[in-house]
Amino acid sequence: MTAVPHVPTAWLVELVNGYGNRPRAAAARTDEPYPDLGRLADLPEASTLGEGQLIGVADRLWPLFASANPPERAAAINDLVVRSRLTPYIDHEARTRWSTSLNAPDKLVTAGCVTTMMEVVAHGGWRRLGTCEGEDCLDAHLALPGRSRRYCSTTCLNRARIRSYRARRR
Repeated sequence: MTAVPHVPTAWLVELVNGYGNRPRAAAARTDEPYPDLGRLADLPEASTLGEGQLIGVADRLWPLFASANPPERAAAINDLVVRSRLTPYIDHEARTRWSTSLNAPDKLVTAGCVTTMMEVVAHGGWRRLGTCEGEDCLDAHLALPGRSRRYCSTTCLNRARIRSYRARRR
């Protein structure tokens, strides 16, 4: 069994937004270069992945953010748990850890992302996951515990405010 790597939430969100086909298409970023994810995390498994593999991982994760239906989200994450062959165990410090029988780097990164998302949902519920409500944005975001969020960034929030202001002025 292989230990599943820890994937920071910021890295996961950047992966989904920077490599996912849907968020890139919605924001007309398909011609832009892909971001350098190495700057966000010490994740050696990800450093060996090609663009196609990172796109595949991002596209498998994006629907978890986009769906507004908790049973649908639960089914999707449970499917990823099964596909990732995740097995929980307790370490010597009584912490829950995850392992998998898969060794391919893209499978390990996917498994790490899935365990991170399960932790986020377990501690804050499905309402923490979402996609931007901006007119031309489908970026994923994670709300802080106990707070709601509608936009992925202050940029999208400000664009929405400006559109609303201009619509009222007409």
